[in-house]
Amino acid sequence: MSVPILSPAGILRLASVSSPIINISAGNRREFILCSPDAIRAVLLEEAQRVTRPSKIFYWRQLMESIREEGLPLALRSLKNDHVQSLDPGLPAASIYSSDGNHHTIDERKLNLAVLSLMLSGYGAPIPPASLELFMTASDRVEWYKSELNDNRTPGLPDRIFFAQAVTDQRQFALDMYKQIGRDLPAGLTDPELYSRFKEEVDSLIGIIHFSCKNISNAIGWIISNLAAFEDAFCRNYGQSSEKTDDPNSQTNGYLYAVILESLRLFPPNWLFHRTAMNNFSLCGHHFIAGDLLHISPLLTHRVPECWEFPDTYQPARFMAGGKVDPWAFIPFGRSFTKCPGTNLSFRIIRAFVEKILSENIVSGRGHFVPVLRNTISLNPFPLHNVLLEKRSALVPA
Repeated sequence: MSVPILSPAGILRLASVSSPIINISAGNRREFILCSPDAIRAVLLEEAQRVTRPSKIFYWRQLMESIREEGLPLALRSLKNDHVQSLDPGLPAASIYSSDGNHHTIDERKLNLAVLSLMLSGYGAPIPPASLELFMTASDRVEWYKSELNDNRTPGLPDRIFFAQAVTDQRQFALDMYKQIGRDLPAGLTDPELYSRFKEEVDSLIGIIHFSCKNISNAIGWIISNLAAFEDAFCRNYGQSSEKTDDPNSQTNGYLYAVILESLRLFPPNWLFHRTAMNNFSLCGHHFIAGDLLHISPLLTHRVPECWEFPDTYQPARFMAGGKVDPWAFIPFGRSFTKCPGTNLSFRIIRAFVEKILSENIVSGRGHFVPVLRNTISLNPFPLHNVLLEKRSALVPA
């Protein structure tokens, strides 16, 4: 069975190809993968002149600019200033675990809901838990339905009915959020009238919320998987030394920061994104014409041998003090104009949950860690079969 080129497994097969740009055109469709940091820099630094960007990014930035500065939540104000303060460690307090009596593990759905709740509160839109549940259920159903179509399978009539309802539920959730954080919205309009006027913004918000939530949760999963596989001593001793672990410059926090970055290098949840050429231009010996589809894969660029020593090997030390990393070779959240507007808040949420998990559990490995890279929109590590969680004795009732 052939492996599609534009799948995680297919992308990894190209990592050893020594070329800044790979032509994967087929038939009349012209497609290219930008591999090298230089090629990516050349396109993204001149993004406004050379390529189109997805409307989601445009509407996200437009929305961020439209929110009132007065009374703006701290996390969102910091986000707009490109600097997020430490999140309240009590915020990610919802249970993210499940147990079958013998095993204690991170529950993917519970983690998604906890991340979504914290993320939206950071954006100034606290949503009732029941609404979060409904949105997540609807989004999972829509994602499943689309994957069936992508795999050339035809869902039956009941599934099509559930899909239609799920789309309606997603839309209502995004509309409710938009009403909370939008500025100077017209008064007296019904929800259908409001949606008709702001359809593109609301529909973009659906994808942004769901994709951001999944990316954050999946990043947490990959980080915990790497900690379980390679950092047994660090996990067992986490928080046990006399060192102040709330000091961001401490050795413990410095190494955890490196572990997070190395995990995002090896397994970036946002593993593939795209741009379309707006006009003709030449780059690295290739001539592009308007309409060409340009793919950028952090999963590939993060393993280019010219940029990374032993690129397939887990080595957090490469991100420690003294390590030299080309910023355009490390793009888990994009770069320049294409950088995710919520990068800093996302990273703080990731770190808050990883610290929570480590402080509550001794994380260890179970068997040999063999990552399974499924062809999902966001690179998904769940279920975490290689991870064992043991509650720390101080947290177990006597």
